[in-house]
Amino acid sequence: MKQLLLVTSVLLLSVFSGQAQSLEFFNDQIINDKTIGQALANTNARGGGQALCGPDTLLYGLVKATGLQALNVNNATSAQAVSQYFDAPQDITVNGASFYAYKFDEVGGLTLDVSVSIFLAGPDSLPTGAPITTGIAVVDTVFGTGTLTTLVKHVNFTPVTVSQPYCIVVENNTPNGMGMVVSSYVAGDGQGEWLASANLGGTWLAGYELVLGADEFDCDALIEAHVEYELEAGFTQTGVCIQETGGDGTWTNNSSPILRNRMYSFAAFQGLADLQRSWDYGDGSPLENTLDGAHTYAGASPWTVTLTDTLFGWSIICVDDFIENAETVESGTLTADASPVCVGGTMSATEGDAPVVPA
Repeated sequence: MKQLLLVTSVLLLSVFSGQAQSLEFFNDQIINDKTIGQALANTNARGGGQALCGPDTLLYGLVKATGLQALNVNNATSAQAVSQYFDAPQDITVNGASFYAYKFDEVGGLTLDVSVSIFLAGPDSLPTGAPITTGIAVVDTVFGTGTLTTLVKHVNFTPVTVSQPYCIVVENNTPNGMGMVVSSYVAGDGQGEWLASANLGGTWLAGYELVLGADEFDCDALIEAHVEYELEAGFTQTGVCIQETGGDGTWTNNSSPILRNRMYSFAAFQGLADLQRSWDYGDGSPLENTLDGAHTYAGASPWTVTLTDTLFGWSIICVDDFIENAETVESGTLTADASPVCVGGTMSATEGDAPVVPA
């Protein structure tokens, strides 16, 4: 039988509809039976273009979780809405969301309509302003054995593109209890990032403002954005130009920043972001996985430099590459104290006071 656990915040006890509101949890066991899979992206651009990546479902909160709990979401006795924050390291198109929930009992019917909205994020990672878009998800009383694959609910949005951090909010604007899955606040699964927040009596509160007994509300709401974004590989040659008979070359990576973001890149989440970058210096040397390129050439030019970016998302792999000839100068054209400096593959300045002397 489902049981209710009442947990009162020592920092907030607001009055709503004549009743005291505090966070409530259900004592139901939630089982994580999901796996993170990798699949080839269905779009892929090569050679100076952009790869359109997605759709992908962001599983960041789920992968952080060591345990799962069911927060009671309703507008009478508990939090009426829950929010989860997401970064936007570049333009991100959001076209839907998933979350895990069930209707606690049959009071008021077997189903309830739940509002799911996108908001821009304000201070403390809280939703701010009016919703950008809103969809409706139907939550039913089906609980089964409490597995995530049974409890998952989906909502589709008219796609919106955001260029700054955003929040996805799940709201139950009825007094009927809805169990919504969050990671364990007891275990501190939020890891002090404070990405989840709760709305009590019309007021948004960050996790650190909600103290539950001896524990803060340090967890993630298992709300998963459905996203698409562009991946574009790129670099500029920097430093002293390479002698055409060999020498040192350096290249600065200016690929899409999403490769470094832990919420979108599973590799970045694991601290392995550089494994997504592969440098081919065009002289038969082994490939290198590093942020910026650096190589010493021997022999004669020309050399073609290729940077291949492979973004490992949560359910996709997306690839783009950028190819450009290494910038070189003729041997014997330099004075002892002057070397052409390459910026973006163009000799644009000289080091030292003496000019370049033609051969």
